[in-house]
Amino acid sequence: MAQHNIPLDTGDVLLYITAFFFPPFPVIIRVGFWTNQLLLNILLTILFGLPGTLHALYIIYITSPITGSQDRRVANGDYERIIESESSHGNSSPIVQNFQPQKPISEQEPEPNAANSSDHIFDAAPPPYEPSQGGTFPTDNKSLKSRFLWVKRLIQSRTNPTSNSNQRHSANSEKHSTKTTDHSHIKAQNTTNEAQQIPSNGTNSNQLQQDAIINGLDQQPEQEEINHEEEFHEENVPPQRFQQLVPRFDLGPQEADDSFDPSINHSLKASSKTPSLAHESINTRADNISTLPVISMSTASVRSSTFSEHSRTSTSGTILSEHPTVYTNSSTIGIPPAKRMRAINAGTIALVALLFNLLLVKAAKPIEQEQVLKPRMFGDDKHMYVNPNEDEEDGDDDDDINYFSPGRLQHVWQAAYAKARDVVSEMTVLEKVNLTTGIGWGSGPCIGNTGSVPRLDIPNLCLQDGPNGVRFTDFVTSFPSGLATGATFNRDLMYRRAKAIGREAKAKGVHILLAPVIGPIGYKAQGGRNWESFGSDPYLQGVAGALTVQGIQEEGVVAVARHFIGYEQEHFRQENEWTGGDWDRLTDSIDSQIKDRVLHETYMWPWADVVHAGVGGIMCSYNRVNGTYACENSYLINYLLKEELGFQGFVVSDWGAQHSGVESALAGLDMTMPGEIFGDWCSGKSYWGPLLTRSIYNDTIPQSRLNDMVTRLLAAFYSIDVKLPSAQREEDSPNFSSWSFHTYDQEFPFQSYGPIKQTNYHIDARDDFTEKTALQVAREGIVLLKNDGHHLPICVHDGVRRLLVAGVGAGPDPKGFNSKDQQSADGALFSGWGSASVNAPYGITPYEAIAKKARERDMVIDYTSDEYDLDHVDDIAEYADICLVFGFADSGEGYIEVDGNYGDRKNVTLWQNTEELILHVANRCHKTVVVITATGPVDLERFVDHENVVGVLYSPPLGQFFGAAIADVLFGDENPSGRLPFTIARKPEQYVDIIDKIPLKGKPEDDLNRLLDYRYFDENGIRPRYEFGYGLSYTKFSLSDLSIKEILPPTTDLPCPAPYLDEYVYAEEKLKDVDDALFPFKDFTPVPGFIYPYLFNEKIYSVDEYEYPEGYTEEDYYEEPIAGGALGGNEALWNILYSVKVSVTNIGDTEGAYVAQLYIDYPNKNGNKTPRQLRGFDKVYVKPGETQKVHFDILRRDISVWDTEDQSWIIQPGTYKLYVGSSSRRLELAGEVEIL
Repeated sequence: MAQHNIPLDTGDVLLYITAFFFPPFPVIIRVGFWTNQLLLNILLTILFGLPGTLHALYIIYITSPITGSQDRRVANGDYERIIESESSHGNSSPIVQNFQPQKPISEQEPEPNAANSSDHIFDAAPPPYEPSQGGTFPTDNKSLKSRFLWVKRLIQSRTNPTSNSNQRHSANSEKHSTKTTDHSHIKAQNTTNEAQQIPSNGTNSNQLQQDAIINGLDQQPEQEEINHEEEFHEENVPPQRFQQLVPRFDLGPQEADDSFDPSINHSLKASSKTPSLAHESINTRADNISTLPVISMSTASVRSSTFSEHSRTSTSGTILSEHPTVYTNSSTIGIPPAKRMRAINAGTIALVALLFNLLLVKAAKPIEQEQVLKPRMFGDDKHMYVNPNEDEEDGDDDDDINYFSPGRLQHVWQAAYAKARDVVSEMTVLEKVNLTTGIGWGSGPCIGNTGSVPRLDIPNLCLQDGPNGVRFTDFVTSFPSGLATGATFNRDLMYRRAKAIGREAKAKGVHILLAPVIGPIGYKAQGGRNWESFGSDPYLQGVAGALTVQGIQEEGVVAVARHFIGYEQEHFRQENEWTGGDWDRLTDSIDSQIKDRVLHETYMWPWADVVHAGVGGIMCSYNRVNGTYACENSYLINYLLKEELGFQGFVVSDWGAQHSGVESALAGLDMTMPGEIFGDWCSGKSYWGPLLTRSIYNDTIPQSRLNDMVTRLLAAFYSIDVKLPSAQREEDSPNFSSWSFHTYDQEFPFQSYGPIKQTNYHIDARDDFTEKTALQVAREGIVLLKNDGHHLPICVHDGVRRLLVAGVGAGPDPKGFNSKDQQSADGALFSGWGSASVNAPYGITPYEAIAKKARERDMVIDYTSDEYDLDHVDDIAEYADICLVFGFADSGEGYIEVDGNYGDRKNVTLWQNTEELILHVANRCHKTVVVITATGPVDLERFVDHENVVGVLYSPPLGQFFGAAIADVLFGDENPSGRLPFTIARKPEQYVDIIDKIPLKGKPEDDLNRLLDYRYFDENGIRPRYEFGYGLSYTKFSLSDLSIKEILPPTTDLPCPAPYLDEYVYAEEKLKDVDDALFPFKDFTPVPGFIYPYLFNEKIYSVDEYEYPEGYTEEDYYEEPIAGGALGGNEALWNILYSVKVSVTNIGDTEGAYVAQLYIDYPNKNGNKTPRQLRGFDKVYVKPGETQKVHFDILRRDISVWDTEDQSWIIQPGTYKLYVGSSSRRLELAGEVEIL
């Protein structure tokens, strides 16, 4: 191709200079030039938010301000792209090309799997950045060198745009002469984001590696030398597997050179910041792109005077030529007047924009800081978000986030850390990486499996779901849900249930149990996973969570609390789950916006409890928090969790919640599960594994961080006085397979790979203690909401001889009670659906249990499950002495849809046609009792006040003993003692809505700052149907003798925490030749989809300088937070300040249990009132006529509030009112404490 020089005028220079200071400017002025009107262009430039909208409206009229206008449009439905170019004489000749969009990821055929295929993606560093190839201007404010280089290359490409490419083409022409290239068009894919070019990775060498892996070759194939100066060619386009889901390039740092590399600048932004919305390169968030564009570059010109090999992409994903129209006369005289006018226009606007930005430069905030404001005065609503970064303009600001090294808290886990360090010091880098990265979905017997360290006798560690029992196995108990456990308000039962679950997990060979669930916290009534946690109150969640951790770990199993933090709905929790239809616009997971004070006083409250209880692990959630993904949020993990709360254990990602490599590692993530990138299960593609090994070798991640990861993991075992699992002890290994129930199957059933071996030993983990505990929790989790006329319990002596049981929810599900992950809703509701479900050994339905008791009492019983053909109910309802109508409402995890409910419930009504059935029966049966099982609050208004509805029972999912427990309460064998763990409203609009619509920008945000549950109703004077803590009994109680005793005098401020111990420094391993980390092909054949720590080539892509997330440092602390210093925060927070006692007397004629609840009303200080909230509860069993004492301890943290200015807990002076009663609104006794 001939060389063409294009003159560089003043407008070009001003434009480039302006773009240097204001990165979005080139995009803005590109829209303005279509009008050719100076005034409008200036207006659009100043109002830079408007051009994005205009750009979408005029997408078919894209024009380039410097290189001449190009008109592009896509024909209706036929996907023809028309590119119109100007000739040297001003004539245009359209070139029509067929353009076939590639299928979305969900429809693409997967490529044959290769072990550790993710490593091939990073075998070659991207070539040096070239502006002429449509790259993205660097937007990192600190990358000044990169910006200068970008401007330099852009100017060079304008003055001599083709010489370099011609030289490269000439040098490589012989190399590519035998390959076929399509010169007629440039292919692209539609994408929801700005389409970006994908660097070639030398697929020929990658294919050799894949063949070696799949075929088990004895040695690693030779790597083809890749010339990074080589021009893109169609044959170098990444393979199809690369199109499906590509991780960011941040774990394969690029070769050092003077060029700007977008994969470093963009992928390694501070984790505490909001990602830039102006320019996103492909590596910023691969998961955000619903269909990744793959661009094929042609080396030959088509009509060389009108077409270029360089290309530019628009927001719709189609390709435009970016090379300017070429004129035979290279002087300015040959430029048409219209083009010269556009150039002058460009220069004028560039100058105006430059001046405008210089005037506002100090007023403008970086786009990353929009959601994270600096804390100000306590109670100032205008500044509610914490700035986790150092304020360079404020010398007194010490809010910087320091990297937190574990084991520095006095008298906390010291022996455990000493043992763990002894083991870690013996490990190699590969062995450490093997314990931090899951080996892949289906690559081990458990739902999650780490690699092993055979040399030190450490087997693959087994992680298994278990909030309600051990998942994906047999002969275990299906326990009542977390919500049912919270409804018991019974501390002893919470603890016993946890011990029972831990005992069964231990018997099955589980090492790490993914329980308890204390997030979601129940902010949204329709939240899909509310049934897994303990209720809509942080105090209740904290007590139940801590007792659950204690019970599980006492059985020798490490507990992992989940999900940290702000995870309140299933919709849009993970962008890859939501594809098709209106959801195609989704580009990011939902962003939970939480203010600093709300975060501490509500959402972090239960996490302090489980950390204080010594939890071994914490799972970070899918969602974003204040703009950053939870699993790569340094402020949340490094600072709040590990430093302020003093968490000493390890942080593991939710399954596929990792969105980056280096960033998540430095942000505090210690283990990734199951190992792969979300959605690419059993693919071998991982952000860690070999890429983590590579990042250690090239010093991108310091060895101290890797040592920290493994130390935390091993210390979690030693902290509970448990030996590390041993490969030599048979009882330490899982005796089941999550992927097959067959006794004998292939070694890797999920992949259908490997020899036949015994995969399941069918060990019965149940015993008398576990089953009795499950039954008692189910009984006490039932809440009696209404009992007019005392028609309950059912008694023969009251003249009840004929029963009717009606409703789908009373009988068996035709699909069975063990449908996959409990995703059926056509029968009795034993469990919600999703990862917290359990394969029950049996399930007792309500009809089965009621029929048994009815036969024992010589009653007549009838049953109907038809909820739509109601005529047949008339006669049997009229003749029945009492009618029991069962209704339900189900929900679960977001990866399953049931009856149009995508995890979250789409409303709060009962499912099926239950409400009509209830009304139909109640109109004919004078004693109708409604029994409801639901995963959260439901709307009762249509029938609860019906004159013939004499009783209403509610229960969360009760597990395998659902029917037996309900029958015991209905017939009086058990006195109901459950209390509502949430509020039931009179109107659905009084609840917080699920966000189920995607905004135009594609990034849903969720405001989690409204008062939680009963606090909202109390503070706004809204009368609910049934309040939090409400529940009736078959007997009556009275309260008396409230006494308050001071134990320690309170002080306003926290005392300084105990001094931190000196940081332990490992002797860093001297890394030898990188050959030591290469895959040992000679030793064994890799398993398809299995993630190994080995490298597949010697390229480690060293970089001279590396930008770590802001706030990250390996240096020692300058100043420890006052709120920290011990497990769960400052040790003084756990001091008992007051002791409160009351007397409970049973004034009825039946033995029963009473739940006494303590609420505290805080003084109104500075106009920022703290709502009345639960600060104590206890359940006592009292016989008729007897009196029992109830005791409450009020801790310092119970009366403290979070000071956003001092970043600490304080006690405000004033009068604190203490109330004791049976619910949040039935408060019989009151006292007060005056704090000066």
